[in-house]
Amino acid sequence: MKPNRWDVCVILLVILCAVLFLVGAKQTAEARHVIVSCRSEVVFCLPLDKDGRFPVEDKLTVVIENGEVYVEEAVCPDHLCEKHAPIRQAGRSIVCLPSQIVVSLEGTGQVDAIVQ
Repeated sequence: MKPNRWDVCVILLVILCAVLFLVGAKQTAEARHVIVSCRSEVVFCLPLDKDGRFPVEDKLTVVIENGEVYVEEAVCPDHLCEKHAPIRQAGRSIVCLPSQIVVSLEGTGQVDAIVQ
């Protein structure tokens, strides 16, 4: 069975969409700040270039190192947040559900609005 003109068009369209998706996925925003919140309240906001270990309410330790962020020494029962790979791109986050703590990376450190 020989492919007709429409088969070739559909295959080329799928390949074009895949290439465009991969190019768009590579263009991620550069992270500049680490925002840590507990129970929907911001605990601290730090620049990503400030290396160090930062305890969060005696529940876990956020580590900033070489432009990456990860969690150590969590007191939660499953320790999934500790097993999460280090994050380095804006929009990524590490969540500890038992402790209700979210560690996220933002492209800018300025808050537009706070809604309560």
